Amino acid sequence: MGYHCQQVSLSPDTRRENRDLALTLMLKHLGEDFVGVVHFEIADPAFADIKPTTWRDLKDDYLVEDNSTNTSYRYALTGLGWRTGFGIELGSVDTGQAIEAVCRS
Repeated sequence: MGYHCQQVSLSPDTRRENRDLALTLMLKHLGEDFVGVVHFEIADPAFADIKPTTWRDLKDDYLVEDNSTNTSYRYALTGLGWRTGFGIELGSVDTGQAIEAVCRS
């Protein structure tokens, strides 16, 4: 008797949590660099906990841009991705006002 491998879908909560983790990790690695300029290699150990399907979900939701090459899978955070990640980091604080404050400083 052979073994049958069945792909298991992630729950919506798990998918959202992994997406949020990916965005917050990218924000931390972005630092003060420009959005869209910094590329995040999915092979980077910092992203080891990010599920492969999460990158596709982020791309489908326009939160990252696929900048992969022939030799590596890499993504850049979009403006929407930055704002969404910023909102996750702030929690219940008004994201719009917080962004204005950051831009003014």
